[in-house]
Amino acid sequence: MILIIILLMNHNKKTINTAFKIIADHIRCLVFAISDGVFPSSKDRGYVLRRLIRRAVVYGQKLGINEPFLFKLVPVIVKVMGVHYYELHDKVDLVTTIIKSEELKFWTTLSTGKQLLLQVIKTQKKVDAVSAFKLFDTYGYPIELTLEMAQEMNATVDLQGFEKLLANSKDNTRKARSHHQALTFQSPLLTNLKVDSTFIGYTQDQTKTNINFMLKDEKEVTKLTDETGFLILQETPFYAEKGGQAADDGVIKGVNGSAYVSDVQQGPQKQHIHQVTVTGTLTTTDLVVASIDSNHRLDIRKNHSGTHLLHAALRKVLGQHVMQSGSFNNYQYLRLDFSHYENITPEQQEQIETQVITWIKSKTECEVIHCPYDEAIKLGALAFFGEKYDKTVRVIKFGDFSIELCGGTHCHNTKEVEQLLITSIESKGSGSYRVHALTSHQTISEYLSKQLLTMQAESANWFNQYQNLKNNTNQDLTIESIAKTISKLQPCLSDWRNGKLLISELQSLFKKWQINNQELQRTMVLKQHLNLVPVIKEQYQLLIANFNGLDVKTLRELMEHYRNQYQNIIIIFINKNNEQESLILVASSKELHSNKQYHSNVILQKILQAYDGKGGGSPILGQGKINKTITDNEIMLLFV
Repeated sequence: MILIIILLMNHNKKTINTAFKIIADHIRCLVFAISDGVFPSSKDRGYVLRRLIRRAVVYGQKLGINEPFLFKLVPVIVKVMGVHYYELHDKVDLVTTIIKSEELKFWTTLSTGKQLLLQVIKTQKKVDAVSAFKLFDTYGYPIELTLEMAQEMNATVDLQGFEKLLANSKDNTRKARSHHQALTFQSPLLTNLKVDSTFIGYTQDQTKTNINFMLKDEKEVTKLTDETGFLILQETPFYAEKGGQAADDGVIKGVNGSAYVSDVQQGPQKQHIHQVTVTGTLTTTDLVVASIDSNHRLDIRKNHSGTHLLHAALRKVLGQHVMQSGSFNNYQYLRLDFSHYENITPEQQEQIETQVITWIKSKTECEVIHCPYDEAIKLGALAFFGEKYDKTVRVIKFGDFSIELCGGTHCHNTKEVEQLLITSIESKGSGSYRVHALTSHQTISEYLSKQLLTMQAESANWFNQYQNLKNNTNQDLTIESIAKTISKLQPCLSDWRNGKLLISELQSLFKKWQINNQELQRTMVLKQHLNLVPVIKEQYQLLIANFNGLDVKTLRELMEHYRNQYQNIIIIFINKNNEQESLILVASSKELHSNKQYHSNVILQKILQAYDGKGGGSPILGQGKINKTITDNEIMLLFV
């Protein structure tokens, strides 16, 4: 079908060949990348795939293909390349689904972008740089299509200005790095620094060592006195933040001073650069004792090993296409980003969690293997895109269920992780998810206690509102039953899970009850004020009434009632909002509108001018505010 469309188009041979080559190249790359677990997204490698899909679609348009087509080519690629790459056959449905989904989203983008572009050209007769960049950056509309459409409509595009804005955007993104990262990775002083620094933290929490280098305000110094700065130790037990693992903290003690280590980063020459706050004095000639916070490190190890187990469980439950795309673990929690293209059900989440707990209880030893990179891959170790690996790598292996390249610190046995609780799984966008989890009995117990207190406080708040407003006509026994159940929940896993469901149900029921109660109260108020009698004037009837604390919706419904009941009526309602403020509403019958002096907004302005108020409206309805309380008799005097 595609071939027929192409043959019918009046394209020159060079255009057709170029488009064919680009589309073929892109679809081949997409099939292999997605099969390896890389999904289209808005950042990093996923963004590259998204751009490939969109570029291929644009070239398809040049051939006259105005519908999603790339996904139809996946089986062809798998048939041709699958002869040598057998694993592609198992991923054909997944790859097809992902590419089709991205194509459909992009066609929606193209439709939106085209309408916006047409509006710009129609208004300005050209496409300025800001509009072209906004279409590209905000709406994802390719600059190639902007140029093409502008040419068809004899409009110009400020391409030079667009490219300048694009370059500025990229530059700002680069500058958005943290100050510390900019220091450690960009400082010429550190780039050329050759001092020794050896990490011994895999086996030691404390060591006697020398200070080899000090830094303050990006300048080398020989001492630090009662100030913050950076230093490098000859040997260090402090882990530098990398590979998703947070840095250690702890203390460095010398003869004349000590330093609290708040952060550690790896410099360009792989030395561990310690950010310190010094009390007293430390110098580069000092022999010091460097000690990490061992409890802090233990909690980090639990979360790092928990991350490996969680990753393995995700792959086992959701499928081998799942691949970690980022992680972070500190002493408090772990976070794991991963690629996956379907919704994750509560049942799957429970299976994942149960699998990790099963592995924890298996008391599996952690095996650390040092070997060449190629040998590690042959062992089945997972390596992650974007990570840089040396020729000799470190492999972390837990039994036959988890094996990954990793430079971090880990538990010696899965039993040390103690427990794992998934606190949330959320979508980060197309094909990307983020899971948060906790490990260790104490951390999870503290979390459940805080969660339960929050739930019970929310429940009590809603129930107290309900209690204050309920009566015999609006009682809801289900609300009372759920609130009572929540108040009796205990800080345990089953009650926490049950509590999440109950609090959601209670919130929904309370909101519905609140709306129904407001309507009930409004109906009762309306019934109380349906017998007001207007004063008969020569040309019209005048109804002035005073109220206390009624809502605007009720007042307007009441006005509508009297406007329907009487002809030639002017209605003025005064509502006391508080001790210092009155709300004024004015309505008049349509029969009076032939005379402008009877328009609601004109009558309102007469009242507001008399009492220095503010407001406005239409001939049918006016609304204003006066910063004092007034009575209906005071208003009546204006009409005598």
